[in-house]
Amino acid sequence: MEYYETLILAIPAFVANMMPVITAKMRIAEKLNSPIDGGRTIKNKRILGDNKTWRGLVSAVMGACVVSVIQYLWYSITASAQSDLWIYSSIARAIFFGSITGVLVIAGDAMGSVIKRQLNIQSGRPFIPLDQTDYMILFLAGTNFIVSWSGNQVVFLLVFALLANTLSNITAYALGIKNTYW
Repeated sequence: MEYYETLILAIPAFVANMMPVITAKMRIAEKLNSPIDGGRTIKNKRILGDNKTWRGLVSAVMGACVVSVIQYLWYSITASAQSDLWIYSSIARAIFFGSITGVLVIAGDAMGSVIKRQLNIQSGRPFIPLDQTDYMILFLAGTNFIVSWSGNQVVFLLVFALLANTLSNITAYALGIKNTYW
């Protein structure tokens, strides 16, 4: 599989990772803006913190689903329809892929938050490179049964995620979308 197609398959994950920030900035679905951990702690430390919300989870799943459906439609009407990728063989499979992608991305980000809290790194503080790759690690592991990622693809997407997230975070900070540059 070419690197172009590898990136195409990962676009739902990149979008899912951005959706919580976008929906928070736009104040969409305020009723869902409550922490997933409900304030619970492990060893007197918050499990996830206030920044991992139900709104973020829902928006990540919805964003990944929309992108996956657009990709399915694109593959359906172009010469790329010859693709043998399972996720593009039906709209239901595209929605399934988008749904699990959104959940995996948020679960990966949450996993990174648990690690940070237990290492006494406060919510919102940087922990590079985990902050830039945690979501991609779980996305790759969780979708491997569908995509069968090669070692080269995994390395490519992790490096790409590290670089792309660093650049997009700096850009979002400069544009006032994010409060921090990490």
